[in-house]
Amino acid sequence: MMNLTRIQAFLEGMEQFGKIIDIFPNTSPVVAFVWGPVKFQLQVASTWAESFDILLDAYEQIGENIPQFEEYKSLFDRSPYMQRALEWVYSDILEFHRRALKFFQRRTWRQLFLSTWKDFKTRFQWILDSLQRHKSLIETQASLLEFHQSQMSRASMENNFSRIQEDERKRRHVAVTAWLSPANSRLDQNNAASERKEYPETGRWLLDYHKVKSWLDQNSYSIPLLWISGIPGAGMTVLWT
Repeated sequence: MMNLTRIQAFLEGMEQFGKIIDIFPNTSPVVAFVWGPVKFQLQVASTWAESFDILLDAYEQIGENIPQFEEYKSLFDRSPYMQRALEWVYSDILEFHRRALKFFQRRTWRQLFLSTWKDFKTRFQWILDSLQRHKSLIETQASLLEFHQSQMSRASMENNFSRIQEDERKRRHVAVTAWLSPANSRLDQNNAASERKEYPETGRWLLDYHKVKSWLDQNSYSIPLLWISGIPGAGMTVLWT
């Protein structure tokens, strides 16, 4: 019912990637660092339908931005620049899983899911853009200059995203701190006093009440405490300012 075929392009792309890098020495365990996180995340997310659906969408989008590696096998064999493009694609996919694993390993990931993950395109769009750019480099057999420009562009995008993410973290921190902080009683008192000045006679009748008179009498110690209660908004604060 979740249409698992959405991740087929990603799985096929990574399978082709594994076959391509087999021609290079000491690369046999490389793809394992992708298959492991994929399995873990799908297992964890499958316990909740909404998170599973969104994770499948994420892999679908990544799969759409992975080139058909086997079509360019000969280029990877002879071109160091194309080999560098393989590194960048792999790096982008690892970065996605690094961030996703950090999220799913939290004990409270379900409670935070809707607020911190649901908008996938916002949080990981720069990774998708980077994959798309590297896919284009491979498919067009780009020049050395274009490879250097792509590398600089990727670094710039990552720095910009990190800065935006940090600004958002600070904004949320300030908002939560303000929400948890106690009310400014001095400010409330000043505001209430300001309102009271416009109606100086309001509430004067209370001062004629005998219990209040006794309590206000400095020579009387029979009533050390006077308790006035009322529902919120009844006007006790304004009354006594």
